[in-house]
Amino acid sequence: MKKLFYLLLPLLLSALSFAAFDNGHFNYGRQWAGSLTASDVSNKGLSHIAIWLGDNEKYNEYWEGAMMGVCKEANLTPVIYAYVIAEYDKDKGNADCDMGNPNHCTNGAETIRKGWGNIIARYKSYAEGIAKDYGTSNPTVWLIEPDFIQYSRTGDSIDTRFSQVGGGIPDDSLAGYYFNSIVSTIKTALPNAKIAVDISPWLNDYIRVWYSKFDKSKVDYLFTSGGRTQGDNARIRADNNNNLTWAGAWSAMGGKPIIADDGYGVGGASNGDYLDWLNIENLKARAQDGVIGLTIPEPGDTLYRFAKKHTLTISVQGSSSSTQSSSSMSSSSMSSSSSKVRTVFELTSGNVPQTVTAGDEISPIVYRYENLTKVSAAVLSGLSGTRDSDKKTYTISGRIPENAPDSSFVMQLTVTGPDTNFVVKPVINVKHKPVVTTVEVTSNATQTVTAGDSIKPIVFKYANIKSYSVTKPSGFTYAVDGNTHEITVRGLLDDNLSDQELTVKVDVTGLDNNASASAKITVKHKPAMIAYEVVGGNADRTVTAGEEIEPIVYSYKNVRNFKLSGIPKGLKGELNGNEKTYTISGIVADSLTDHEYTYTISMTGIDNDSTATGKITVKHKPALPVLELTSGNANQKVTAGSDIEPIVFKIQNVTEVKASGLPAGLTGVINKSNTTYTIWGTVADSLTAYVYDYRIAVTGADGSAYAEGKITVVERSSSSVASSSSEESSSSEESSSSEESSSSSLESSSSEESSSSVESSSSETPSSSSVESSSSEESSSSSEASSSSSEPSSSSVVTPPPISSSEELASSSSEESSSSSVESSSSDANQVVVTGSLNQTVAAGGTFETITFSNVQTFNRDTWNIWFFDFKKSGDVVTVEGSVHEGFPVGTAVETVTVNGQKYEITFVVTAPESSSSEASSSSSAPSSSSVVTPPPSSSSASVSSSSAVESSSSESPTLAMSRVSSPLSMVVAGRTLHVSGTNDMSVEVFDMQGRPLMAIAHVKGSVNLESLHQGNVVVRLRAGSNTLVRRIVVK
Repeated sequence: MKKLFYLLLPLLLSALSFAAFDNGHFNYGRQWAGSLTASDVSNKGLSHIAIWLGDNEKYNEYWEGAMMGVCKEANLTPVIYAYVIAEYDKDKGNADCDMGNPNHCTNGAETIRKGWGNIIARYKSYAEGIAKDYGTSNPTVWLIEPDFIQYSRTGDSIDTRFSQVGGGIPDDSLAGYYFNSIVSTIKTALPNAKIAVDISPWLNDYIRVWYSKFDKSKVDYLFTSGGRTQGDNARIRADNNNNLTWAGAWSAMGGKPIIADDGYGVGGASNGDYLDWLNIENLKARAQDGVIGLTIPEPGDTLYRFAKKHTLTISVQGSSSSTQSSSSMSSSSMSSSSSKVRTVFELTSGNVPQTVTAGDEISPIVYRYENLTKVSAAVLSGLSGTRDSDKKTYTISGRIPENAPDSSFVMQLTVTGPDTNFVVKPVINVKHKPVVTTVEVTSNATQTVTAGDSIKPIVFKYANIKSYSVTKPSGFTYAVDGNTHEITVRGLLDDNLSDQELTVKVDVTGLDNNASASAKITVKHKPAMIAYEVVGGNADRTVTAGEEIEPIVYSYKNVRNFKLSGIPKGLKGELNGNEKTYTISGIVADSLTDHEYTYTISMTGIDNDSTATGKITVKHKPALPVLELTSGNANQKVTAGSDIEPIVFKIQNVTEVKASGLPAGLTGVINKSNTTYTIWGTVADSLTAYVYDYRIAVTGADGSAYAEGKITVVERSSSSVASSSSEESSSSEESSSSEESSSSSLESSSSEESSSSVESSSSETPSSSSVESSSSEESSSSSEASSSSSEPSSSSVVTPPPISSSEELASSSSEESSSSSVESSSSDANQVVVTGSLNQTVAAGGTFETITFSNVQTFNRDTWNIWFFDFKKSGDVVTVEGSVHEGFPVGTAVETVTVNGQKYEITFVVTAPESSSSEASSSSSAPSSSSVVTPPPSSSSASVSSSSAVESSSSESPTLAMSRVSSPLSMVVAGRTLHVSGTNDMSVEVFDMQGRPLMAIAHVKGSVNLESLHQGNVVVRLRAGSNTLVRRIVVK
C-alpha cells in the first residue's frame, strides 16, 4: 500500500514557490477570474488555477483562452471542473438538483441518452482549445462531472427526493462507456491530462460500490465539488447526513490522492468558510487522510501568506495491496529526520472505515507495528484494542451494542514511539438494528381476464409500515383493513380494452426500508368473430365468356385479410375498407369454355378464420356460323357444256356444308384450311334450258345458315348469245327503293356483323349499281333492262317472299351509302369532329350511313331509343354503324349522346320497306320457256362498306336470298313469363339490344321464367328444328 509522508520545511524555504501541480507537495490553488494576470498569481505559493467549463457550446478564446495564457506564463497547472453534462442539461431547462425543479436529478439521464453526441462535441472543443493555447507537454487536471453519480441508477435510488425520467443510466454504463468516452476525447487532444473522479459525500457507504465500476487505471485523483468541506474534521462534510470521511473516500478508490475545495456554497456563492484549512495541524491531518490539494474561489492574501509559509512536502513510499484510512507519519525538520527512530503503525487487515449493524461484530482491524512504545485507544463501546507483542500487531475487535443508534464513530489511536507520537483514526459507521418493512401479494398475484369482466380481488399483506400508496388502473377501487393488515383491490375491465398487461402495485414506507409488491392482470380483448353476407343474397353467377359479370358483393365484419381462389380468368376480388365490402367483378376471358367454377374467399380475422364459397358458371362465347360470298356471282346464266364462273363463299365456325339444287356437272369444294367453299365446274352438255335454284346450307356448333342463288342454263343448240357471269339480260323492269339484306346469324357480343351468311331482299334483284349518295341524302334509281330479242316475250319472275321483322335480329345491306358532309366547327385538335349525317332517312331493313365522332375525350350514351345502333370506340374515335332492323316501327326516332360534355342528337326517319310489283307468271320448277331472271348490272362485290359512295360497274351483281318459311312457332309474354308453343323440342335464346346473349335454355316446353332479366327491351329467338321465330319483347 502507499504510505504518505509529509515534512514541514524550515521557514528559510517559505519563500520558495512550488509552481505547477505536483503529487510531491501540498497544492494550493484558486479559481479563475477574468481580471487576473500572471503577476497576480506568481510567487503566491500557488500551484494551480481552477476553472468551471461547460456553459458554452465551444471553447471560448476570451475566457478559457485567457486563463490558459496566464497559467502558461506563471507556470501554473490548469485544473478544470468539467461540468459539461450539467451545463448542457441546463440549456434544456433543468437546474442543479438543489436549485429547482426540473433538474439534473429528474431529467439528466434522459439528456445524456438523447444528447450524448452534442456533449462529447463540447468536450472535444474544450480539449482542442486548451491544447492549442496551453500546449500538450505539461499536464492539465480534469475534474470530471461533479456529482456524476446523480445520473446513475444507484444515485437515482439513493436520492429519494427525485426520480429520473426513463430511469437512471445503469452504473456500469455511466462509469464505463460514458466516462471512458469522456476520458478518450480529452486525451486525444491532451495525452498528458490527469483525470479525477468526484466524491459525492452523500453516498456514504455506497461510495465503494460506485467506485468499483470505474477502470481505476484511468483515474489519477478524487475531488470534491460544491465547497462546504471540513478541513478540521475526518468527515468531508457535516451537513445532510454526509457521513463519508476523507480517508474512506481515499481508501474506496484504492489510495487515489484527493483535491479538496472550499470557500463557497449552494449555487457557487463565495464565503469565508475555509479558514479551518489554514491551520497547519488540520492540514497535516487531512494530508494523512489523502488530501494533497485545496482550491479556494476568491482567497485573497490570507491564503497566499499561508501557502508561502507552510509548504507541506508529501512523498510516496512503499506499497501494499490493502488500503487504510490513514498512514503512518513523522513530524520533524528535514535536517534531523534521518537521526530519529521511525515508528511504523500500518493497517494489515480489516476494513477502515467499515459499517456494522447494531448487535453485530465488527471485522477485526489489525495493525502491524515497529518501534512501538504504547498505544492509547479511544474506541466505540463494545470494542477493545489488544496488543500482541510476539506478532507485533494491534487488533481492534468486538460487538456493537444492539441498542446503538445510527452514528459514525471516529476512534482515536494515539501511537507513541521512541521519537514519534502520532494519531490514527479508524472509523466505524453504526447502523441501528433495522425494523423490516414488508408487503406481498397473498391472493391473485397473476390472472387473465377478458375485457368487460371483473377481476378476482387482489390482496396485499403488509407489516411495519409508516405509509402506503396504491397504483391501479382507472376505475379500480381498494380497501384497507387495519386489523388484518391487508389492502384489497377490485375492478371491472372496460369492454373496449385490447390485449395488454395491467399492473396493480402497492408501495410501502417503513422505518428502515421501503418495499413494494405488484400483481399482474393479463387482459384479453373481447372476441371479435368474423361475420359476412352476400349483398342481395346470391353468391352464384352465370356469365358468357367475354362478358362482364354482375358483381358479387360481400359485406363483412372483423376481417383482416382476404384471399380469393378458384375464379375464372379475367375476374378479380377488390376490398373496400371504408364500406367494409369485398367485391368479385370483371370481364370473363373470351377464350373460356363451358365450365362451372367454385370460388373460395378465405378470410383471416382477429379471433377466427372463415371461408365463403360460390359458383360461377361460364358459358362459352357463341361462335355463329359464317357463310359469306367473297367472289363470283351467286346468280349466273351459262350455256350447257360451258364452265361457270367459280362462286366462292367464306366459311367460318362451320362443321358441315351441304349444297343442293345444282345443275349436273357442278360441285362444291371446301379448301384445306376449311375457310372457303367454292362452287365450280362445267354444266353438262345434255341439259336443256332451265333455272336451277340452289341452296348452300352450313351448320356450326352454335347455329346454322344458308345461302341461295340461281343458275340459268341455256341449251347448247340455242342461237341466243351465250351467257356469262358478266352478261346482262332481263325481260322485265324491276326497281326497289329500299336497300335490302339480312343475315341468318345473330350479331355477336363484340358487335361484329355476320352479314355475309344469308342475303335476301323483298324483290328479286336489288338495283345496287345505280345508287348514289350525296349531301348526306340517299337516292336510289331503278335500273331498267330492256327486253332482248333473243328471249321469249313472256317473262317469268321469281320473287321470294319478304322477311318478317321478327325473323332476324341483325341485317346487313348489299348497298352502303356514304356521307359527303363532315361537321367540324373548328380545326382545334380538342374540338369534336363529326363525320356523317346526324339526320338520316332510312328504310326499315336498310343500312344507315356510318357516323364518326373524332377527338373524343369522354363519351356517354344518354338514351337507348334506337336499339340497333352499334357504338364502337377506338382511341379517341367513336363510330356509330349498323342496319335498321326490319321490325323497327316506321316513324322518327331520336338518340342522344354526350361527347366531351356536349350533347348530340341523332335523328332517324324510318320508312316502310318497298316491295317489288312484279310477280312470277310461271312456275320456276318447269323450264317451259327460255325466259330467265337476270339481275341488273351492279358492283362485283355483293356488299361494299366504306365511307365513299358505291360505284357501279358493268359486272353482274349476285343476289343471295333467304327463303321465307311459314313458322309453326309462337310466343306470348305475360308479366315475367314467356309462353311458347310449337313442337315438343324447342330452344329459347335471349339477347340484349346489342346482340349480346343473356340466357339460353334448351328443350323448352310451355313457358320460361324471365325473373333473372333486368327491365327493358330484349330480343328472343325461338328455335325448333329448321324453324326459327325472333321477337323483340319488353321485360317489365
